[in-house]
Amino acid sequence: MLAIYENKSSAFYCRDIKGHSLECTTHLHYNVEIAFIYDGETDVSIDNSPAASACGGDVILVFPNQVHAFSTKVSERHILLIFDPQTLPEFSSLFTEHIPTANIIRGAANDRELRALIERISELYSKSEAPYKDSILRGYLLAFVGRLFSL
Repeated sequence: MLAIYENKSSAFYCRDIKGHSLECTTHLHYNVEIAFIYDGETDVSIDNSPAASACGGDVILVFPNQVHAFSTKVSERHILLIFDPQTLPEFSSLFTEHIPTANIIRGAANDRELRALIERISELYSKSEAPYKDSILRGYLLAFVGRLFSL
């Protein structure tokens, strides 16, 4: 599978834009990528695994340097997080030395705690200025990833 290497310029990125799909060509990067899908459907191809569909209620988790592509089947409503694994030193060795047993966590987006955390991340990220914004974002992200891994 041929892939484009993306050199991300920011250590943390959050996208919550209505009408913007997850669709992307085959690529890889050193960052962790998480897509929290409220509704819609996307085919997910990761490394050499057969494509699988992620639907509303699922969370897609891509570790650093996993070759991946998304193909939208039904327009998704989602929140996308992309962050440097060093942002969370508590999990950085897990991110960089392992790969997930499953890249799609079925039903995880239905978890009330995860939903509340990702919505707080998205809301705070969209504010241009907020006291201690980076520290609070990191705290929410740490709680989010910890909860996601527990599922």
